[in-house]
Amino acid sequence: MPRNRGVSRGLKQVPGSIGYLSYAFAKQEGLQMAILENKAGSFVAPNMESIQVGLSELSLGISESRAFVTDPLGETAYPIVTYSWILCYRVYEDRDKIAMLKELISYGLGEGQEFSEALGYVALMDVVAQNARGVLDSITLPSSADTATSIPVANGDSASDPISQALIEAVEEVEGDAAEKTQTPPENLSDVKADDVSAKDASEKQEDDTSSSEQPKRGES
Repeated sequence: MPRNRGVSRGLKQVPGSIGYLSYAFAKQEGLQMAILENKAGSFVAPNMESIQVGLSELSLGISESRAFVTDPLGETAYPIVTYSWILCYRVYEDRDKIAMLKELISYGLGEGQEFSEALGYVALMDVVAQNARGVLDSITLPSSADTATSIPVANGDSASDPISQALIEAVEEVEGDAAEKTQTPPENLSDVKADDVSAKDASEKQEDDTSSSEQPKRGES
């Protein structure tokens, strides 16, 4: 089933089924949620408190742009927790677009957090929200890019890496397949072949007629 909404509906329709989806959707749909054993050996149900405990173990420095929680240690921590991320460019050409983007995300990091629980999400801890604001402040215009705060990317990834040749070839292959599909449909091939044969027959007949007209008539030398 596609996406969280599709999975949640599928779980309701198929008796005895098990799925994996966002807590927010499971809560909104009133689904039964699994009690899981965490690293401390405790069996914990997912709720705002147990999710918050799991997330609280993650310590983000102000220069870090992303991080992940793996099997939290807390005795009351739900073992499967993570953050959602917003992916932005570090440099934008349009000053108005930067202003609009910063206004929107700032709202989400501040006043918008008041609606988190009602929507089935855990409100951000202050240190995490502060970290996100630091990253947000680094977004800039090209003219200021050299002096902007550099935001490291985890696991040695580079945001400026060139597109690999393998990716280019994969795109070209997909485009080639798409082009082939736009060619003459199979059901029309017989018509095309028939036209080719007719044209060939007509050409041969014309050649025969020409050859016949060029042959000397009886009595001519």
